[in-house]
Amino acid sequence: MTRQGLSLTPPPSSSNNDIFEQAVLAGAQDVQFDEKGSHFFPVEDLAQIRGALSEKLGEPEEARLIWVPKTSVPLSDQKALSLLKLID
Repeated sequence: MTRQGLSLTPPPSSSNNDIFEQAVLAGAQDVQFDEKGSHFFPVEDLAQIRGALSEKLGEPEEARLIWVPKTSVPLSDQKALSLLKLID
């Protein structure tokens, strides 16, 4: 698991290009997007980038630190239920 900053900007407030451009101008070393419109930043850049994006593009819906898995393993429904029972 790695720790990353997550910021969700409500559509249609800005495009990924706008977010990328403003994040880089704010000093982001890396910007990643997912299919849901979330964008991720290194932990050390989150506060600075959040401030810059809020100022230029509006308040994000959410901005926080999250854990992101380095690897994922697909599970069948049966194995997923078994894993959930183990966790409980």
